[in-house]
Amino acid sequence: MSEALRADADFRALVHAMPAGVLVHRAGVVLYANPAMAQLTGRREGSELVGLHVLHDIVHGDDRPLLKRRLATIGEAKQLPPAQVRLLRADGEPPRFAEGTAVMIPFEGGRAVGVVLRDRTEREEALKRASLAERLASVGTLAAGGA
Repeated sequence: MSEALRADADFRALVHAMPAGVLVHRAGVVLYANPAMAQLTGRREGSELVGLHVLHDIVHGDDRPLLKRRLATIGEAKQLPPAQVRLLRADGEPPRFAEGTAVMIPFEGGRAVGVVLRDRTEREEALKRASLAERLASVGTLAAGGA
C-alpha cells in the first residue's frame, strides 16, 4: 500500500472514530456521516444519513432559516463561525442541541461542505434549569419583600 493510500485510510479511521459528529454534504444532500453524527440524530450508523437533505431531514424547522442563510455565505467565507442548531431525531426522542462549524472541502472529486458538530444538549438543559432556579429565587425574594 502506498504511503498516500495509508494516510488516507488513517484519516478516514480518525474521522470515523471522532466523538464529534462529522457530516459532509453537497448542495444540502448528505454524502458522508460518521457514527457520532448518527448517534446525534438517533440512527444506528452514518450511512443512514446519506442521501438525506440537511435542511429538511436533519435540522429542526425553527433553525432552518438561520442555517440556510449561513450556508449561503460559506463559499465566500470558506469557514463559518460556530453556531447552534437543533437536530431532529429518527428515534422519536426530543431534538438534540448541537454546536458546530462548517468549512468548504474537496470531497470525492468536487467541492462540499464539511460540518463538525458537538452535542450541547446537557449544557442547554443545565442553562434552562439555572434560569428557572433564578426566576424562582427572584419570585421568592419578591414575595418575601412584600410580606
